[in-house]
Amino acid sequence: MDENYPRHQDGRAAELLARARAGMAAALERSAVDMEFRRELLATPRAALARHLGCHLPDGLDVTFVESHGGVVIVLPDPVPGARPAAPPGWREGMAAAPVAEG
Repeated sequence: MDENYPRHQDGRAAELLARARAGMAAALERSAVDMEFRRELLATPRAALARHLGCHLPDGLDVTFVESHGGVVIVLPDPVPGARPAAPPGWREGMAAAPVAEG
């Protein structure tokens, strides 16, 4: 079970999590052989995944699929609120930090 999963919510929630994982695995397998489905996942990922899973996805849940072109895709975690930005290359202690642009 996922280490971020609340231990006190076993039962139904664990079943839903297992079904979601199985549904996602099936979507990925299908995307390797069904090019129309693959195009749908890339063009309208949220709608295509909801149709495939047969359920409504939670509001606010962003879904993105990317194709591998022989490289590596690494998904960074969301930033921690209040985290201090990293110092730019060449920065030394005592130098004034440059403002960070919001993006």
